[in-house]
Amino acid sequence: MITDATILLLFVIAFSLILLNLLLVVRLIQAFRRMGKGEPQPEPLEQGAQLLPLNATSLVNNQAFDYQSIQHEAKVFLFLSSLCPKCKSKLIEIEQLIYASTSSGVSIRLLTDEKPQKVQRFLQGTSLYENVLGITSEALKHYNPIKAYPYYLFVDQQDTLQAQGQIGDDNWVTFSEQILSDVT
Repeated sequence: MITDATILLLFVIAFSLILLNLLLVVRLIQAFRRMGKGEPQPEPLEQGAQLLPLNATSLVNNQAFDYQSIQHEAKVFLFLSSLCPKCKSKLIEIEQLIYASTSSGVSIRLLTDEKPQKVQRFLQGTSLYENVLGITSEALKHYNPIKAYPYYLFVDQQDTLQAQGQIGDDNWVTFSEQILSDVT
């Protein structure tokens, strides 16, 4: 049998939950307003932008990367994160492309600001580590200001950005098909 005390208790619990929900909604709205007053979101690089010469270190031997060795080649800079599951799923494809690109005059490099040990664990089971270049966080902001992963930049011989996007988009698929067809 339901007593008046039970009904009153249920009413108090329901009312408390409604108040708690209202309080959480107000706090959420306040948080969104604070976020809107923060720094503006970074924009991707503009097509045709002139990129700074790459100042990087080979993760294999911790030596300064000789940018002159690829300066007059078309370049593909890839951005992967060890925390990105989608990035992990792209490793085999990227490995195939790097192998196929050796005879095409295109240099494919993975750029990262992560610690070498973390990158090595992430790339375990592939031969990609020799193509990874360490860059500073400031350089990462220049080349990938939106911090997108898995991401690419297509750069011509004059260090001009030709295209950029998510690995797997239409430009990437066209590039991949072209490089892989050159091998067969």
